[in-house]
Amino acid sequence: MFRLIRLLNTSIGKKLLMAVTGTLLLLFVIGHLIGNLTIFMSQNALNSYAHWLQVNPMLWPVRLGLIFILLLHIYTAVKLTRSNQHARRTRYQKSGFHHSLFFSKHIVFSGLGVLLFIIFHINHLTLGNGISELLPYLDPKGNPDIYGRVIHTFSTPLYPLLYLLGLIVLGFHLNHILRGVFQSLGFYHDNYAPFLDFLAPALTAIMVIGFALIPLAALSGLLTPTIVLPPYGP
Repeated sequence: MFRLIRLLNTSIGKKLLMAVTGTLLLLFVIGHLIGNLTIFMSQNALNSYAHWLQVNPMLWPVRLGLIFILLLHIYTAVKLTRSNQHARRTRYQKSGFHHSLFFSKHIVFSGLGVLLFIIFHINHLTLGNGISELLPYLDPKGNPDIYGRVIHTFSTPLYPLLYLLGLIVLGFHLNHILRGVFQSLGFYHDNYAPFLDFLAPALTAIMVIGFALIPLAALSGLLTPTIVLPPYGP
């Protein structure tokens, strides 16, 4: 236990902890994306998935675990960034990972942007602040009509624009996480560094595009609610 604590107090230990927490958060993002994409299957598919999450006894343990992992990730990022500020620039130039210095200088800002985006997303679509008039609607099976709520919310340009801006920041941060995981776990090597330099932004683009498809499809009219909902306004 004491060896583990001493390891986590070192630069290598912090990088490993960042890699582990980043990987766990990345897996959550992938799972969240897969669940969200059920909106393209049917109203029942998305609403049943959302209802299953709400009644699942593991919902709050998972939520609390994610909050702990997120806070640990943020704390470690701040500590590691402060340590890197005192490191020599030549350290990064000799490491063979030419993106490290750039990302270490900007990761805190992108992370703060992602945190604000998460808070906005939870407050908006999860808690329903700003769309309270949509919350009472149920689908034919009696489940909350998340399908209609999402589509109606994104049917006007403001919210799609805000979400797309948030997704750009999220993409920047995901790209950093992937590169950091590859580097911290020792995958970066001269022989296949070019492939990993391609893989990280490619995977990031897939996830960002996947999330962006939903507001864009709703705004363009490709997705329409099964039940006609009242317009915004008093």
